[in-house]
Amino acid sequence: MNLIKQAQLYWHTLSHLKPVQVSGQLQRRFLPKKGRGASIQQLKIPYEGCQWSEELSTKLWPYPSAVQHDAKALKKGKFTFIHQTHNLDWPIQWEQEGLPKLWSYNLHYFEWLWALSFEEAVPFVKQWIAFANTHPSSIAWDAYPISLRLQNWVGFFWHKHRDKLEDHEDFLQELWTSFAQQAESLTQQLETHLLGNHLLENAVTLSLIGSAFKGKYANQWLKLGKKWLKAELDEQILPDGMHFELSPMYHQRVLYLVQLLAQFGDREITRKANQLLPQMRKALSKLCHPDGEIALFNDSAMDIYPPPSQLLGEHFQTDRGAWSLEHAGYYGFRSEDRSYIVCDAGRIGPDYIPGHAHGDIFSFELTLQGHRVLVDSGIYDYQPGKMRKYCRSTRAHNTIEINAQDQCEFWDVFRVARRGYPHQVRFQPSQQGFVLEGWHNGYQSLGDAKHHRTFQWKAQRELLVKDIITSSQQLQVRSRLHLHPSCKLVEHSEQEVTFAYPEGHFTITFYGPGTLLVDASYYCPAFGKKYDNTELIFEATGNNLDLSFQIRG
Repeated sequence: MNLIKQAQLYWHTLSHLKPVQVSGQLQRRFLPKKGRGASIQQLKIPYEGCQWSEELSTKLWPYPSAVQHDAKALKKGKFTFIHQTHNLDWPIQWEQEGLPKLWSYNLHYFEWLWALSFEEAVPFVKQWIAFANTHPSSIAWDAYPISLRLQNWVGFFWHKHRDKLEDHEDFLQELWTSFAQQAESLTQQLETHLLGNHLLENAVTLSLIGSAFKGKYANQWLKLGKKWLKAELDEQILPDGMHFELSPMYHQRVLYLVQLLAQFGDREITRKANQLLPQMRKALSKLCHPDGEIALFNDSAMDIYPPPSQLLGEHFQTDRGAWSLEHAGYYGFRSEDRSYIVCDAGRIGPDYIPGHAHGDIFSFELTLQGHRVLVDSGIYDYQPGKMRKYCRSTRAHNTIEINAQDQCEFWDVFRVARRGYPHQVRFQPSQQGFVLEGWHNGYQSLGDAKHHRTFQWKAQRELLVKDIITSSQQLQVRSRLHLHPSCKLVEHSEQEVTFAYPEGHFTITFYGPGTLLVDASYYCPAFGKKYDNTELIFEATGNNLDLSFQIRG
């Protein structure tokens, strides 16, 4: 990459950051890291007791993960995260070279602790404390894993096993010393350089543990946590209930956190959480296919956070008809026969934190009679490389790609430089379907190129999508559709294909001056999982193109 191109990428990326992010980034890069090392480990904060009431002990602490870990495997040092299993031996080797950062983060979250008994858990925690005390530069001391680990430690030891913990005075003191040191470390390295869900995790943790314990330090944690929590909840939860990073997966996580606060926060926090929960639950319900799992827009994957059925319980709503999350930009329809469509006509996310965004403006997912047929390609990993680049790209989504470019300028693992925006989005619902239309300027680097798309859905399992691409120059346009791996090609003509799926057949017909191609692609519904699937490409060249396709099931 030449220097001019690199400078442009940085300018278009950094120009959207908030001042607090710029300050945080500079501090992290050029000043000694706070909250680590001898100064933290010399802290001896007295344990003054847990102040959670007996009534709280009867409430169920929500399980934090979609994964049910195997205690026998854990005791052999065998851990499985993001569908990868690694043997860390015994005693546990808490840091090994070559492991993906996300996998290592999961190890240090301690969500797997819930698979163990109190007696089984103690040796793991003792080993981790010994490791952490001698490795102050480890990712174990990063603010994000500290946040999740403290949530799990307080829930497991002081909620689930409080009686046993208080019977083991020596371990209680050792646990508390490390716990309090980590909490103080967190206060000194809040993730203001990132903001978004990271800072929200920090604030939730400090609010939660601050309300759990007695003493001066706990009061300080609570005060700091509540300061950030109120501001971040007000900004991050949109009026329609959706989390503002617009990832259904991260919305699951934030909903989990708010439900946790509603049960175990202080009075002011629980009041705020309960105000937010109804709309947040509705938003998640709307973004679930009839199979009960989430749509995969932006960075979204299954098998990470508790499934919607567990998170929502009796609050899971499957109302029939048209629906919208106007502030998030998601629109769709749910039919009596378990057919479902969800369209993305929203922004890629907050301009100052688009790290989980994909090139999916005017993309959509489709289920027919309870079976996914048109899918988002999902996410495979958070590692720099081919799959991360592919999964974020426009070609991995069911929308229009122009000149083999993306709607947004994605680079590195989480960065976005130039980005497109949807305009004049209009949604017209009816009893039998909806019409959704709008245009976006994601291809402004190509001059005056615009993409206008109209969806027309009829509840009789019929979808018409019309694309108008205008420009003063010749463009190569590809309309892409990604099929679920269960869909098998039956017939193929010049402009029409028929697929078989578990409930029968459906046909896709393309209209306009294009050529229909059938290609192979990838479907990644979960981290570490990659399935072969079929991709349809309707390719045309021109400067004013009118293309469309119709799906009949």
